Parts: sequence; C-alpha cells; structure tokens
Amino acid sequence: MKYKTKEAIVGYIFATPIILTVLIFTIYPIIAAFYYSLTDYQPLEARKFTYTFNPYDALEIHTGILKEEAKDHNVDEIMQFFDPVSFVEIDVDVKLSEEEKKIIKDNFDSLNLVNDYREGKLPKEIKISDFLKKYVRKDGHRFTKYVPKFVGFENFKQMFKDMYFYSSFWNAILYSIIVVPIQTLLAIILAVAANSKIKGVNIFKSIFFLPAITSS
Repeated sequence: MKYKTKEAIVGYIFATPIILTVLIFTIYPIIAAFYYSLTDYQPLEARKFTYTFNPYDALEIHTGILKEEAKDHNVDEIMQFFDPVSFVEIDVDVKLSEEEKKIIKDNFDSLNLVNDYREGKLPKEIKISDFLKKYVRKDGHRFTKYVPKFVGFENFKQMFKDMYFYSSFWNAILYSIIVVPIQTLLAIILAVAANSKIKGVNIFKSIFFLPAITSS
C-alpha cells in the first residue's frame, strides 16, 4: 500500500467521529425536518400509541358497569353501552384520524373485548398499540406506530398565506442587515485594539474575551 493511501486512510479514521457527529446531529435533522414539512406531523401525537392504560378502568367508565359486576350482566347488556370509536377516543384517550375511526368502527372486535372483560381476562395495564393490535381484526398494525399523513407542499402554501410569516421574514432580514455587520465591525475593532501596543490594552482584551469565558 502506498504511503499516500495509508495517510489518507489514517486521516479518514481520525475524521470519522466528527463526520458521524455532523451526519447524526446536522445532516439527519435537516433531512428529517424537510420530510416532516411535507406531512401533517403532530409532535404531541407522535407517541400516542406507546402509552399504557388500565382497560378495566376504561371499560368501567365507558359502560358504567363495574368490573366486579360485569359477570352479573350478559354480553348483550354490556354491548348496548359500548361504542368502539368513543371508547378508544375518549376513555383510552387516543386522538384518531377519520381513516383510523373508520378502521375502528368496521373492524373492532367488541364482542371479544366484552367477553374478556366479563371473564376477567384483561391485563391490569397494557400498551395502547398492543391493545389495538389484539382487538382490531383487520389493519391492527396501523396502530402500532404513528405515521404522519403525506400532504406534499400544503404546509408551504399555508405558510405563504400566514401574515406572521412575512413579519417574521422581514424581522430576520432587518436583523441580518443591521445586527450582523455591527457585530462584525465591533469584533474587528476590539481584536485590533487587543493586539495593539496602546495604553489600556488589557481592558480591551478583557472586553474581547469576557463573552467567550462567561458563556462556558
């Protein structure tokens, strides 16, 4: 192997940590941000299927029938109080899209859940994704992970219609035109003063280095 090749390999090895750092903390967030800008991503809903809940408590609130009294009621009596969409949205506390509501309405195994409730076969605590995967007969996998809906450039269209966008954009331009040049000019003046043989140079050095020292 040639010396230059070895030198290049060693250089890349030493550069690997910073390359990975830039990829993970700079490049990936930029790509992810652009992807999410093309969807209806809601940060507060991103973990909605990962929370746990007590199915007995939820069913008691929804049906008005206590767990201890469930055996005294037949399935039909409990079923008349049970609405799957309302149960998931209100009692399990999961915000559903219109498509998810339709899946729940058409495919939720209410009979199996009510039987498990009467017979005490439900766990005391279960993850929402596992619960829905068990009792939604078809397309239950849709509730295992939050997937934002792709909306294309709709968010950008809304952005240009927002009055606050233009005021924010104008403020950013003013900041760039006024603040950046002034900061740069002051930094150059202080740097020159700190390296000049003039009276009070230590004061200039203190002023110049104080922000860097105090920020750490």
